[in-house]
Amino acid sequence: MGTFTLMALEAPEHFNTIENRAASFQAALAAWRDAIGAMYVHTDDELLRAWSRSTLPQSTSPRAVLEPACADQVQAVVDIAALHRQPLYAVSCGRNWGYGDACGVTDGNVVVSLRRMNQIVEINVELAYAVIEPGVTQGQLSTHLKSRGLPLWIDATGAGPDTSVVGNTLDRGYGHGLSGGRASNACGFEVVLADGRLLKTGFGHYHKAQSSAIYKAGVGPCLDDLFTQSNLGIVTRMTIWLQQRPPYFKAFFFSVQNENQVGQLVDALRPLRMAGTLRTPVHIFNDLRLLGSSVSYPWHSADGQASLSAAFLLKAKRELGFEAWHGFGAISGNRDEVAAAVTTLRRGLRHVPGLGRVILLDDQRMKNADRVVKTLGLVGLGGGLKRRLDKARLAYSLLQGESDEETLRGALWRVRELPERSDVKGLNPLDHGAGLVWIAPVLPMTGQHVDRVNGLLKPIFLVHGFEYQVTMTLLTSRAICAAISICYDRSDVIAVRAARQCHDESLEVLMQAGYPPYRVGTMGMAMLDKGSHVFWDVVAQIKVALDPHAILSRGRYDPAGARQTIAKDDRTSDVNS
Repeated sequence: MGTFTLMALEAPEHFNTIENRAASFQAALAAWRDAIGAMYVHTDDELLRAWSRSTLPQSTSPRAVLEPACADQVQAVVDIAALHRQPLYAVSCGRNWGYGDACGVTDGNVVVSLRRMNQIVEINVELAYAVIEPGVTQGQLSTHLKSRGLPLWIDATGAGPDTSVVGNTLDRGYGHGLSGGRASNACGFEVVLADGRLLKTGFGHYHKAQSSAIYKAGVGPCLDDLFTQSNLGIVTRMTIWLQQRPPYFKAFFFSVQNENQVGQLVDALRPLRMAGTLRTPVHIFNDLRLLGSSVSYPWHSADGQASLSAAFLLKAKRELGFEAWHGFGAISGNRDEVAAAVTTLRRGLRHVPGLGRVILLDDQRMKNADRVVKTLGLVGLGGGLKRRLDKARLAYSLLQGESDEETLRGALWRVRELPERSDVKGLNPLDHGAGLVWIAPVLPMTGQHVDRVNGLLKPIFLVHGFEYQVTMTLLTSRAICAAISICYDRSDVIAVRAARQCHDESLEVLMQAGYPPYRVGTMGMAMLDKGSHVFWDVVAQIKVALDPHAILSRGRYDPAGARQTIAKDDRTSDVNS
């Protein structure tokens, strides 16, 4: 069966020479300067190089960067782009680390940065929602709620405080709160289409609609998800549902001793998720993930071309007090509800072999632990306890909707000069030349599937010389989203090549085995239609209907388009120098 291929319509004849295309681009720049202000239209080489940086093995370069301030300006930007056939690539804050950062799928886009659109339009405390623009970061929103004493939490991710809530939601990211992914808890999109029209989804298109922020579907086809993981429009506003601060909250932490016991752990947790005892995601991660976020890669004894030895890992785990797998989650409600859920949790896990003690923390216990660590520190003791408490505090804060830049430290695992503290230079991976690629398959929540995926991927990572760092998140009551990171030194050409090969081989193996990813980076877009035709044909037909000249984000979640204009693979460390 043939595959429907999206091809941009032929440009008018006057666009078909190099000279005329250059003149058209200059005319577009002049029009954009008039529309949004000359100071927000950037073409200087230094800035474009900064916008070309990536944590991926390959990157792409924009022709210009535009920074509109409102939806009206975005509409003007799109109208001008359509007139002059200039491809646009919209980003929220440009911090999509490990998936493409601020880079388009293809070279030659005009990047539309929405970070100036950073208004928190509305907070509704009674119904627990926020209406926000794409430049609003999760740190900004969390601080806004906390500083005003509002009893609301956001669903925080581990990507640090400076990432866009809207951008992550549109890529179907997930955090540590609510009942699942962020996109399932968002509605009321405002979208600029490729022809410049402003679309409002759900009930938002009805005058004075009272339920546009609290009822996702509206009436008629539900269009919200057309604009998640797609290139069909530019989202300029959305509603996200928040979590009401519960009357009582406990975080729980657990571990198992042996690598092969994680499947049994998952099988024990699944009934608790399905029954609603555990209502928020549970995160399970291996020792290598914890190691990478705790210490620096031992460059003095390893060359970065092979994964660390078993002897080194055993020694490091003993010194740091790590087990093979660790995990955490949260229980909240009134005190009786929490007490009952804790009892059920302990009972459900008691037969897991190798299970360590289930540790429970609430606000009072966190304060008590701080006092103990401080007291021990005065007499020169408690260093190991402090490290473990710091990790627990990061998780505890994430579960309550507060993000911290320290969660980015794991992305810097193979950076040669890791900063001691986040306030030295910051932990933005791009500022340190970090290499990071995410692989994110979805699998059924059974131990058998967990063991199979680990068995498929770990040998691939070992062959290519990388540590197999994995987190298994029990995201819904039935599904696990795994997040496996390839961390490498982006200044090392051999490591860059190995990272690309490891990514491609892993994704290929996963898709053949029946575990497609829930999300991919820009360099994985071209692989998405392997074994799938009708679905992507329909997506391409929708693209032609809404964006016939392929103006918006060419190749983004568009495998045929990505293959036609794929970025050069050899653009590596030169753009990060």
